[in-house]
Amino acid sequence: AVMGLWMAGNKKLLVHQENLLKFQMDFHIIRRILRIGSASSIENGMFYGGRIMISRLVATFGTVAIAAHSVADKLTNIPCIIVSAFGTAMMPVIGQCIGADEKDQAQYYLKKMTGAGTIGAFVLFAGTILFRNVLVRLYNFDAETLKLCAEYTLILSIGCLIAGYSWAFVPMAGFR
Repeated sequence: AVMGLWMAGNKKLLVHQENLLKFQMDFHIIRRILRIGSASSIENGMFYGGRIMISRLVATFGTVAIAAHSVADKLTNIPCIIVSAFGTAMMPVIGQCIGADEKDQAQYYLKKMTGAGTIGAFVLFAGTILFRNVLVRLYNFDAETLKLCAEYTLILSIGCLIAGYSWAFVPMAGFR
């Protein structure tokens, strides 16, 4: 933070902030930012709260089930992260369109990137389902745990496909 403030106030740089220690609060802008940010933080809080509840439930199982769930969670997170990248990429694109007052173009990109995310999700989760037995062998567990890992990976991957993971997360990033 100190380094960032020093660089922001360095007058030798092309882009710098004059009178860094003298600032004025613009409550209209702060209110607008909090209106958007609050909804996003509540959404993230609910999502991760659900993950914590699932983790607590799994913690009541035996060590084999805990290990298997952990592996399956990690293997299905890979497609989730890649699909979520479509949402992350969509935010500035939609923001630029809205900023330029091109609402038709924003809708176009929202549909295109959601479609690409959906295709990506199908391909990635289908790949995870098809190669789950190979993927779980990357972990050094006994045969019983590996079998359970493969079953959990199958269940989580099918669940993400049925729930429409890309439809749940990609368009929401555009709406933000």
